Amino acid sequence: MSNFAAQVAMLNNAQRGGNLFAKTDAGSNEAAADKPAAMFWINIGQFAETILEGEDAPRFISAFGMPMDGNRLKEKGGALNRAMTQAQNELADALLEQAREGLEPGAALYIGDDAWPLVIQIRRVNEGAVTAEGENPFATKARKLFVVK
Repeated sequence: MSNFAAQVAMLNNAQRGGNLFAKTDAGSNEAAADKPAAMFWINIGQFAETILEGEDAPRFISAFGMPMDGNRLKEKGGALNRAMTQAQNELADALLEQAREGLEPGAALYIGDDAWPLVIQIRRVNEGAVTAEGENPFATKARKLFVVK
């Protein structure tokens, strides 16, 4: 697989709710489509500087994020690599367990301070909120982002 094709596969995997940094292959599309929608997300971003009229707090702007549920790293390589992977999975499991116990649907927890503008958000999806097709106020029409000459 070419480098460009690998990058496209990685982005497609992330858009389907997979790990942006996970290695993918062309044959994994079917398996990813069968995964249930993630209920817990971990995001990195910042708060907007402007508070919109009618709102009481600034909105969180996510630069990128990944699902927390159903997203385990595979153990491979030498003993040290397997030990690191086990530790990463244990940390992810602990974060997910605390999110399940402490966050109501639609709620979020923010980790950060005023010394650095980046914030980590742990968010539980609001299970009851469904936006009807064509009624999303945040949707934009696709526009051409690159001009090829």
